[in-house]
Amino acid sequence: MDKLKSIKATASNRGKPRVWLERDLSAYGFKRGTPVNIMVMPSCIIIDANEDGKRIMAGRTKPNGNELHILDITCSEEERESIRMGCEKFQIEAEHGRIVISADFTTRA
Repeated sequence: MDKLKSIKATASNRGKPRVWLERDLSAYGFKRGTPVNIMVMPSCIIIDANEDGKRIMAGRTKPNGNELHILDITCSEEERESIRMGCEKFQIEAEHGRIVISADFTTRA
């Protein structure tokens, strides 16, 4: 798996914990409209491209024409803190058809 840039682990949306991922993920088989399944596990979040996926990869086009792919994942405070493990940021790893979000231990508070 390739390690991508870490993201903030303490974001919120209307008071609810949020994991916001906005990156060009085309090298890993994701594009706007790709069906995905999202599994929130005790130590990570796994996003799999799946033609029967229950969620759809969102996206936007930057002014320069490049695509950005967006995942907005909300979860309970307990789920986020379990994954975060006291770290300030989440580590993002990706391979074709799969993204894994977990604690970035280099940012442990």
